[in-house]
Amino acid sequence: IRAVGNGETIENVTVNYTQGRTWPAPYTVDFRDYTDLQDVLDDGKIEIVDGEWYLDDGWLRPSVIGYDRLVALGDVNWENFDIKLLLHLEEFPLGGQGGVGILYRWQGHIEATPGEQPLTGWWESGAYAFYRHRNPEPTDPTDFGSRLEMFYQHFSKVEDNSGFRVKRSEPYYFKLRVQTKDAAPHGLYSFRVWEADEPEPAGWTFEVADETPDWLPTGSLLLVAHEADVRFGSVEVVPIIDLEVSSVGSGTVNVSPELSG
Repeated sequence: IRAVGNGETIENVTVNYTQGRTWPAPYTVDFRDYTDLQDVLDDGKIEIVDGEWYLDDGWLRPSVIGYDRLVALGDVNWENFDIKLLLHLEEFPLGGQGGVGILYRWQGHIEATPGEQPLTGWWESGAYAFYRHRNPEPTDPTDFGSRLEMFYQHFSKVEDNSGFRVKRSEPYYFKLRVQTKDAAPHGLYSFRVWEADEPEPAGWTFEVADETPDWLPTGSLLLVAHEADVRFGSVEVVPIIDLEVSSVGSGTVNVSPELSG
């Protein structure tokens, strides 16, 4: 039902739901392999959660810039994995705000306000790792301006104040790792960003852990364009396998390919 002036308009909407569907892992999608967004949706590669999107020369891009344009992928039962996202940041049209990144261990929208429909609450979630926009850059030397940030554990936050900037219209990789550590138990979240034509760095910009009772053991992913004009190119998700390797005597062991630890 849509309100129009003092009246209302009623429209019939068809929702197609497939019960029991699971997402495979490992998982990959490269939007540059497609010319029509509907083909991506028909192949079950993504779900559009918020906003209108289109393919711009094979890159997934929001049609209208606004608050939290969201694309979902993955299974709510996914546990330990690496995700690598290729993107071009085009612009933050609104001065002083905006961000682009990935929300992970997402369980779907919740009831943020009693009785509301549709559901709009987006936290409970594991963590949200993103590049935050500040424009113009502040002159205060104690305010580091645009930067990488991560929210976790009900809006606890870490910030990168190294001066790193994501350049406009150049390809970057955003890589995140999520793991369940049974000893605590808790979720461990790691995040790094680098230019696509450079080697992947060895260290993480952030490594944070949430604790009981607020941690989530599993969840899916959201690609987030918050007040941001951005093009997403490819997404790769690889499960993390815990493997203990040892040798007996004077022998050596080579592991190929190298596994995430």
